[in-house]
Amino acid sequence: MNHSDQPFAPGMQEIARAHLEALLASYSTATGLKEGTIGKLVQGDPKWAPGFRGRNIGIGTYDQSVRRFSAVWPEGVEWPDAVPRQAPEMLSPEALTKLNARLGARAPVHHSEDRPHG
Repeated sequence: MNHSDQPFAPGMQEIARAHLEALLASYSTATGLKEGTIGKLVQGDPKWAPGFRGRNIGIGTYDQSVRRFSAVWPEGVEWPDAVPRQAPEMLSPEALTKLNARLGARAPVHHSEDRPHG
């Protein structure tokens, strides 16, 4: 029998935070956007990242964040391997236009319900 140094799996809060940190870092690297701007995009709150780091995360909030990242994930950018990708929460055409205007050629976002996203 082989026992690891850590006999128990990490808690769901720890896993959720690690997933959100991976998405935040990858998205920031790909787009050049700052943490506050990404927080506003993903959850409508520029203080979203410090919030998920310092408080408990509800599973609904986690799921919504992952779905929104999935919706705005730039084409050609790899989704972090450790994070299960959820179906995107679709953006309105107006929000998509505004996002693409802000990102320009750095990381265009295109999505529709009938094709893979990102």
